[in-house]
Amino acid sequence: MLRFTVLIFLFLLMGATAFAQKEYLTADELSGKTARLFDRAQEHIEARDLSRAEQALSAVLAEEPAIVDARILLGHVRYERDNRPGAIAQYQQALQLAPDYDQRLWYQYAEILRQERLFAEAATAYARFLETDEQNAVLRKRAEQRLADTRFAADALANPQPFAPEPL
Repeated sequence: MLRFTVLIFLFLLMGATAFAQKEYLTADELSGKTARLFDRAQEHIEARDLSRAEQALSAVLAEEPAIVDARILLGHVRYERDNRPGAIAQYQQALQLAPDYDQRLWYQYAEILRQERLFAEAATAYARFLETDEQNAVLRKRAEQRLADTRFAADALANPQPFAPEPL
C-alpha cells in the first residue's frame, strides 16, 4: 500500500511540475478584458485596419505579456506594415515563450530574417523548423533549399573572397 501511495504522489508531482512549466497563455485561455481586447484586435485584422490591430494587440500584451497568440499576431501585423524589425522582435519573444507551440512560426521567422539579410540566424531558424515540422512536404522542401542558401550566404559574408575580374 505504501508503494502505491508513493507512486500516486510521484505521478501527481510530475503532472503538477509539467503544468507549472508552461509559461505562456494561448488565445483560448483568455477571459475578461484581455479576451475582449484580443477579439477586437482580430476584428481589426479582418477589416485590414492594421494600425488599430497593432494598438489592440499591444494593449493585450500590456495586460498579459505571456500570450503567445498575441505575440504571433502582432508579429504578422508588423510584418504587413513593413516593420520587419518589429515583426522579428515579436516572433523571437513568441518562440522564447513557446518554442514548440507553432512549428510554422520557425519558418516565418526564418523568412523574415533572410529578407533582412540575417543569414546565420535564418539558417538556425530553418534548421529548427525542419527538425520539428514533418507535415508539409512542399514547405519542407522549400525550407531545405532556403537552409542551404542561407548557410552559403552566411559563409560567403563571413569569408569574403577577393574579386578581380579580367577583361576577355
